[in-house]
Amino acid sequence: MYSSLAKYYDKLGFNEFAKAFLLKALPFFKKYMQNHRVPKPYLKIIDLACGTGELCRLLNKNGFKSCGLDISRDMLIIARQKNPKLKFYNKDLRTFSLKPKFHIATCSFDSLNHIMKGDELLATFKNVYRCLYKNGLFVFDMNTITGLRNWSIQFVNSRKDYLIIRNGGYDDGNHKAYMFIEAFVKSKGKCYNRLYDVFYQKGYPNSTVRRLLKKAGFLKITMSSFHQEKPVAQCGRIFVVAHK
Repeated sequence: MYSSLAKYYDKLGFNEFAKAFLLKALPFFKKYMQNHRVPKPYLKIIDLACGTGELCRLLNKNGFKSCGLDISRDMLIIARQKNPKLKFYNKDLRTFSLKPKFHIATCSFDSLNHIMKGDELLATFKNVYRCLYKNGLFVFDMNTITGLRNWSIQFVNSRKDYLIIRNGGYDDGNHKAYMFIEAFVKSKGKCYNRLYDVFYQKGYPNSTVRRLLKKAGFLKITMSSFHQEKPVAQCGRIFVVAHK
């Protein structure tokens, strides 16, 4: 997954979500720094499932000390090219363990939905908990069951330099969604490179996400609609802040 798209991930616009996520998360970062008296240059943030390192780049640009972690070596090649001075770890969210500790862990663009089993999601939450300092924050978003139901579509996006075709579906019985992505990216002259990948995601009830976070040890958990267009119980994407 992501191996064929990694090289063109940013060009196809998949990195743009990082800006919206950072805007949503910044007030919580600032409040944390005020409450715990941690100056911005000393605030240590790890971005989990960091992909091409776009959020790390934005964090660094805004004066934060950041690093990233991702299971995909192909994505990390791009992340390191974009952020040559930052540290990146090639590890699996479900099994990772790190010696360094962090004040804040982030995980954006519904990356946690790629974890298809509840026990593996719990294991991930426990790993995040262990990598945080006392009073640390875990800030992330997830597609909800409502949001994943909207994957049952065919969508074509055409731009000057590329064409993307998306075909998705949703299994309501198992709350699992899939998306086939085929892209044609302009190369030299009149040539186009054809890319193909498939993504799978699982939706979890908000109550299950909250229960697993508490089981992992997190104390205070707040959930809101990411886009604030609907109540959290009806939204397509949740934004979660969990306090250690």
